[in-house]
Amino acid sequence: MKKYASASLIWITLFLCSCGINNGDLLNIPTQVISIKSAQHENIKGTKIYVLKPKGFTYDLTSNSFVKTPNTYFRAVESPTVSFNHQRTQFLSVIEDQKKRGYTINQITEFKQGDYNALLLYANDNKNEQQHLILLIGNENYSSMVYSECAITNLADRDELLTILLSICIDKSEENDLSKIQDFIIDLSPTNFKVNCFQYGMFLFTPNGLGNPNDGITNMLLVKTISPLVSDSLKVNLGQKLINDYVNGGVKVNNKLENKYANNGLTGFETALTGEFKGKPISIYQIVFGDNELTYIYCGIAYDNINNYLTNFKTIGRSIKKKNYRK
Repeated sequence: MKKYASASLIWITLFLCSCGINNGDLLNIPTQVISIKSAQHENIKGTKIYVLKPKGFTYDLTSNSFVKTPNTYFRAVESPTVSFNHQRTQFLSVIEDQKKRGYTINQITEFKQGDYNALLLYANDNKNEQQHLILLIGNENYSSMVYSECAITNLADRDELLTILLSICIDKSEENDLSKIQDFIIDLSPTNFKVNCFQYGMFLFTPNGLGNPNDGITNMLLVKTISPLVSDSLKVNLGQKLINDYVNGGVKVNNKLENKYANNGLTGFETALTGEFKGKPISIYQIVFGDNELTYIYCGIAYDNINNYLTNFKTIGRSIKKKNYRK
């Protein structure tokens, strides 16, 4: 489940793996970037971020990415209640960890982008022959990371991605009504959960919409839509794989129940478990379910009051309907 639940730090780590040096080819980044929203700027859905998007890039809602080719794209991960300094500390700790493993980084530059603090990482992934630019931007109560990637030999695409990242501006007035892009209905009333952000095609919910759903300590829910798995056996296989990913990530399972799922015209596979993570209690409730048109991944994770949350997560999960579903 790593890919879905531990978004920011997992993706930083993946982007830094096998990073090599590209000697003498540093990026020219000014200490102060003028960042003003214009009529040509386009909103990245589910965020306050606006960007000048060159021709040739198309938006993919499933991954919340702007894609030029399978190997050239950029995507944003917004943390609307997490400070820049907090994200910066986590970001740099991951980089240091990668250095200890023998990886090297081309360039890390800190600067101002508009009214916001910014940090840009430039690295090469020699194993996959890709190069990455990652921008961290924010202030004392807001932060975002924008990831971009292109072929290691394609300097034109790299420079284009740099131009895109340096064009980014934050519209504080953007309301971000994520319900407008949800393709599902969910009843959160059993808890105080509210939507926190939209990352990698995942809708993430936390208590009162606050906290960082990627920190491994904040109780959270996620809903992600993927391409349809038309047979329930495929949903079973994916559900079991995601649970195994949790186990491989350090979750010790004490109790686990698995069942077929059928509700609101959607069928699939559900798992409820309690256990331990880093010596502390954890409960996880997950459903992989859908129909011939789409498949949902729903997951709730609690680090305290785990049995009550497990019950509530199950109730909330069973409330999920397609927006076009009719009884």
